[in-house]
Amino acid sequence: MVFACCFSILPIRKYAYDLFILIHIAFAILFLIGMWYHLKLTVPVYLNFLYPCFALWGVDRFARIAKICFANASLAGSASYNKEADLIRVQIPVRSAFCPRPGTYYFIYVLHGLKPWESHPFTLSTWQNEDSSQRSQRSATFLIKPQKGATARLRDLVLKKGNAQDAKSGSSVAKLRLIVEGPYGNAHSLEHYHSVLFIIGGYGVTVALSHIQALHESFSSDEGSLNIRRVHLVWALRDEALFDDVYKNELQAWLTSPLWERAEFIIDIYVTRSHKSIGVKEHNNNSGESFRGQMCSSNFKAEKVEAPPPAGGIFTTKGLGMVTKTTMKGNISLLRHRPAISDIVLEAVQTWCVQGEHMALVSCGPATLADDTRAAAVSALSQGYDGLDFWPESFDW
Repeated sequence: MVFACCFSILPIRKYAYDLFILIHIAFAILFLIGMWYHLKLTVPVYLNFLYPCFALWGVDRFARIAKICFANASLAGSASYNKEADLIRVQIPVRSAFCPRPGTYYFIYVLHGLKPWESHPFTLSTWQNEDSSQRSQRSATFLIKPQKGATARLRDLVLKKGNAQDAKSGSSVAKLRLIVEGPYGNAHSLEHYHSVLFIIGGYGVTVALSHIQALHESFSSDEGSLNIRRVHLVWALRDEALFDDVYKNELQAWLTSPLWERAEFIIDIYVTRSHKSIGVKEHNNNSGESFRGQMCSSNFKAEKVEAPPPAGGIFTTKGLGMVTKTTMKGNISLLRHRPAISDIVLEAVQTWCVQGEHMALVSCGPATLADDTRAAAVSALSQGYDGLDFWPESFDW
């Protein structure tokens, strides 16, 4: 048991996860078997205290298998890899009884290769409801950043099995055998809040997406029970390629939701990667016009200019000099600097936490962003803004 604990430290779990799993299971089995023989030969009366250990182990294994069988409709999953955004988008078919909850995470099994036991946790991003022709299932979507180990192997598997023509265009799609196990974690609802402020870093946007979809579905199913009046997404990321992907696949459709006719939806994108020469980013709207940003100020105004529709994506680069903010369609702003989190949070609570209104502050991102958001929340609460609730979401495990 001592060896099992020693091999469970974070560095081993992080850099040698497979080794941790094998050693942990092997040592646990050896410990239980060894303890059984020890007690049988010395004090058999104490065997009654050992049997619950076997029972707990068995129940845990059975419960995990039952969760897998209950959640998954088939093994016919799919995954795509966007090279420019360095993003893996995984879609897994699940049963209609599958109840998605924002903020929860699931273990994904990739049934390829020689490691069928290998699974890794990922936060649920979005889900698609069943259609009329196939009402027995829906699908769950996960956004994954490939790093080392399993996620790197998943990216390589998508590139290997994907269409060669798609790979040349920068995006590969492959059919894979995938299953999920879950949910895990504590889900919470934002429906009873009047305002929601998301402070997000990088791929932590999965938490915001799941909550936004839940709000959208709650409004569609029961309009009268939703208190939400405004949603503000502050998203810091290295470059706009990730936003471009998420916008086209999720945000663009939600911007036309009837929910935003009665509630305000603001998106501020902070691009933190430094550039030697930063041009204006233009976003084309439905009328064929685009907006060119001037120098940033608290009361930003956009100068409307005639421009042809962009050739690809929602951004096109124009060599119009250095700017810090660009306004785009649907209350979306692109800013090229790091967000001043304390100022953003303080301004929000001063504006929204008035006359008995309640505000939710949801944070998910790297440690520095989470710490800054937590400090800003503490500062706001110390100033008497009791209507603020802070919901920190884990960016790692």
